[in-house]
Amino acid sequence: MRRSARSFALAALPVALMAQCAPQCAPPPSAPQFTVAYHPSPSMASEVSQLTRDGRFVVLRGLTNDVRLDLADLAATATLPTPAVITADGTAVAQVTGEWHSPRITVSRVLDGAVIATAELPDPWNGGTAMSISDDGRWVALRAYQGDVALTGLLADMRTGRVVPVDAPLGVHWNDRYAYGTYLSGDGSTTVFDYRFDLDGCDGPSQLWAARLGRPLQLVNMTPSVGIPATGCSWVADVSRDGRFVLFSSTSPDVLGSSGTGKVRLYVRDLDARTTVELPVLPVGDGTHASITDDGRRIAFQSDFGCEANRCIAAPAVFDRPSGATVVLHPEGPTWYSAQTEISGDGARVVAAVPSRSPGGSSLLVADLVPS
Repeated sequence: MRRSARSFALAALPVALMAQCAPQCAPPPSAPQFTVAYHPSPSMASEVSQLTRDGRFVVLRGLTNDVRLDLADLAATATLPTPAVITADGTAVAQVTGEWHSPRITVSRVLDGAVIATAELPDPWNGGTAMSISDDGRWVALRAYQGDVALTGLLADMRTGRVVPVDAPLGVHWNDRYAYGTYLSGDGSTTVFDYRFDLDGCDGPSQLWAARLGRPLQLVNMTPSVGIPATGCSWVADVSRDGRFVLFSSTSPDVLGSSGTGKVRLYVRDLDARTTVELPVLPVGDGTHASITDDGRRIAFQSDFGCEANRCIAAPAVFDRPSGATVVLHPEGPTWYSAQTEISGDGARVVAAVPSRSPGGSSLLVADLVPS
């Protein structure tokens, strides 16, 4: 059942945790105000994976399929393939079909499944995963496979059917690195991707790159030196709509602008100014599962406060760049678990999965932010 919306500034944290981060946890008076409400999460689909620009539609990830939930009418849902990526208005979905035999990228309408456009994956790629789609549905960024190995990012022009690799001159043979995340800005101008040198996870070095389209192809290095990967794990989280701001996480102490704490920290790379800034999120733990608004002014993330007795404490939060304030959006304070936290492109709404009061269940936290 939906609870009545209430107004909050900074949610109260448990006493022990508050002692760890005071006085940094107290936001300035200019911190964002918000109202919060809870909705039951649809069965078998509880992980938040996307939120549309206006905050109306949220995509929830399930084991066998994804669900597009209309937050204006909680009874209105649409079933999507897993994993699904939708356009900023929530009307079109991109997926990779026909793996191994005749792999292709397909863009179709959400409501009736009608195919809008297709593009075949060229050899040697035998499959992949769609990672993001431009606002107009023309461009799709994907992680491509050769055999069972994710090797590189591809960019598909759904208007012409042309599919091209997005690669980086790392100075090593391509078999020694693996593309994990390939993300596209809403306007289709910028493709950002991360390479890892460890196929089985993120224990080894990694490096992030951005290819800006619509101008002479320029690969922008976001870690210390061209050809020299960061010593820890780094991965792309999101990109602003115009491609200027790249949001990423890293455990590496040698990322440009890093405080060297060794925790999972959040960074914003300004591709125009060529600067990298570590975000002053709640300092007691890690900042993960993040997303950024179209204009790059607000960032939603999961603030991890640590684990005790195999129970990890976390809370959805938002960092407001103009005020420099971080606020926790869960009024009951950090709980034992929360998942992907998404912010709408217009910066007015944050949606996150939090534990429900019933055992084993989950709820959707919907926080509506007062405009900055």
